Amino acid sequence: MNVQTRWKKSIAVILAFCLMLQMMTGLSVLAADKSPVLSVFGLETDATVNPLGIDNTSPDLSWKISSTQRGVIQQSYRIMAATSKEKLEQGTYDL
Repeated sequence: MNVQTRWKKSIAVILAFCLMLQMMTGLSVLAADKSPVLSVFGLETDATVNPLGIDNTSPDLSWKISSTQRGVIQQSYRIMAATSKEKLEQGTYDL
């Protein structure tokens, strides 16, 4: 795999990760009283906050969650990746 292809895939993975977590934060789980129950923070890619680029084709993605209720845990996650922000927003996950 050439450097340009790896670079594009790395940028796409970072973009997908950030967009996915931004959507999770914006669409917080709501309790019956409509107050936020879950928030996502501390987003990192390969132990770096907001990297401009990475050369790792399988980066480590991490985040932390916080809840206003006791016993709330993350049970699953979904990472969606695309070669452009437009494709990601359209649901065309091509990576």
